[in-house]
Amino acid sequence: MRLGVVLEAFLDRTLDDTLDLVARGAPQITDMEIGVGGFAPTPHCDVQQLLRDPTARRRWTERLEDRGFHLSALNVSGNPLDPDGTASQRVPAVSRMPSTHRRPFTSWSTCDDRGPRG
Repeated sequence: MRLGVVLEAFLDRTLDDTLDLVARGAPQITDMEIGVGGFAPTPHCDVQQLLRDPTARRRWTERLEDRGFHLSALNVSGNPLDPDGTASQRVPAVSRMPSTHRRPFTSWSTCDDRGPRG
């Protein structure tokens, strides 16, 4: 069985601090879900940097892997149908990236007005 943690529970900590805390305090955890936009805060992942810089992306991924964690999902949640235009516009910038930009990541999961896709 694989167990995971949603890192939004650790918004007050850095990525490294959070990974160390979970590795030390809950060694049975194997997977991480990390917020990358929309309603999900992004203190643990600078998406734009990771999309444009393969070296930064590799180093970021290694930070998880070096502690024995797998990336289970990148969370970009939101409501593209929100009647408030500013709220609905926060989602497309990340969730509607061309698939060629999403491929560098291990996993990308989102649901928008076109339905779920991975």
